[in-house]
Order: sequence, then structure tokens, then C-alpha cells
Amino acid sequence: MSLTFPPASLHVHHDYLLPRLEVDSSQRPHRLIDFFERSVERDPDRVALVCEGREFTYGDLEARANSLAHHLMRRGARPGRRVGIYIPRSLDMYVAVLASARPVVDRGGDPEAYVIYTSGSTGRPKGVLVPHSAITNFVDVVIQIYDVRPSDRIYQGLTIAFDFSLEELWPTWGVGATMIAGPVDGRQVGSGLADFLEENRVTFYHGVPTVLATVDRDLPLIRTLNLGGEACPQGLVERWGRPPPADPQHLRPHRMHVLVHVCRTRAGSPRHHRRPAAHLLRRPPR
Repeated sequence: MSLTFPPASLHVHHDYLLPRLEVDSSQRPHRLIDFFERSVERDPDRVALVCEGREFTYGDLEARANSLAHHLMRRGARPGRRVGIYIPRSLDMYVAVLASARPVVDRGGDPEAYVIYTSGSTGRPKGVLVPHSAITNFVDVVIQIYDVRPSDRIYQGLTIAFDFSLEELWPTWGVGATMIAGPVDGRQVGSGLADFLEENRVTFYHGVPTVLATVDRDLPLIRTLNLGGEACPQGLVERWGRPPPADPQHLRPHRMHVLVHVCRTRAGSPRHHRRPAAHLLRRPPR
């Protein structure tokens, strides 16, 4: 199992660093919605979403999102204008995310992809404008470093108001994997969450360490845990990072979706080693 998480108050040891990642950017999408559309073109009949017990293919979501996008444009949505989404986790929420990415696409220049708000913990929440070049660069690299695969069934349980949710949504759709919409009831933690993950055959889990710590048993189908948002206790590493692991690694974006560092961690080692991911901080050349 690959265990990824943000370290806290850690020391860098230069004899234990991740190798520099060589990323092929020649086929990188120029717009966020292109990740999804690329998967639609490859296999429209592949399951894109499992939500409330129902399966929806890439073709299904494409048709629904296209219909809503046209409705939004009739209501005045245009490139440069902002579309707000205030919908609980549901089929409609995912369709709205995809549809809102369509009418705001402008094929010229480098327009804003979305606005994400800070938590406001230091005062009034501030909106951060994220351009397409930055988020497409991030998603493309995340797919390769996290080793997201078309065969994966990826849990989506974070609110879309949290920037971490970008790592759940777009890498999944970018490779043609299946997204498993998380429950909105008491099954979000503990044994209920474990039951849900097992029943839905989840292989890739994104979340925060606090929630994972409530899971009361092993989940052998999960091959990758991507934990963020808070420091991960060493006990959680020992529990979930047992061999045979893939090389554990981590990307931690801050609120502007610029990669901060990469690190490895292993069960039995109290130190987590990190380095700046300078090659991912640059805006890609056009």
C-alpha cells in the first residue's frame, strides 16, 4: 500500500529523497475540462461515477453536463464570468462541476479555471484565482506521481469547497477511473466508512488522518492512501504503512495548488523526509 501524507516539523536528510520526476507534458490538456473530455473520447461507456448506488458512464455525465452548460450559457454564463455551486454531494453536484467548467472555457490566453476560498482562520476568507495552466500542470503531474490508474475506484468524500477535493476529482476523470461518491450520512467515519469502502471496492482513498484513524479494520483492496490537511501521527503510518508497500510518497498542495514538497515515509521510521518540488512549482511553458 502506498501511504501519502503531509509531514510536520520534519528534518531533511539528503541521502533519502525522491528522485526527480520526469513528466511528459507534450499531451497535457490546456483546460481543466479537457481531462474529462479526453476520457469520454477514449471510452464513453466506462463507469465514471458511482453515486447513491447508481452507476453513470463517462458518456452519461458528458450528456448531462453539456445540457446544463447550455442552460447556464442561456442564463448568461460566459468566459470570464463565475458560476457558483452550492449543491450537496450528489449526481447534480458532479454534473454542475463539469458543466461550470464548460461555459467558462476560453481557448485564448490563460484564463481563470476557478476560485477557491481560504479558510479565513486569519481573518476574512479570501478568494484565490487559479489559472488553467497552473491546475492542469498540477493534475497532470499528480496523475503520474500518485500512479492513478483507469482500473482504480477512487473515494470522493471531501467537500468541493476544500482544495484537496481537486485531487479527488480531476486525476480520476483524467485517466478514466471510477469515482465513488462518499456517503453523506453517518457512514463517513468509523465502521460505517469501512463498510462503505469495502462494499464499493474502493482502491484509492483521499482524506484526512483524523478520519482514517476511526476506521476499525484493515481494508486490503485499498492500494493507495492520500492523506492531507493535517499532520499524520506516526501510529497511523505504522498501522497502514506495513509492507509490501509501493514507494510511499506525497504531494502537498497549498491553497493555490502549487506543489510545496515531496516526501517518503515508512513504517518503523519516525522521520519523514521531504524536499521542495521545484520542478512542479513553475508555470509550464506554452
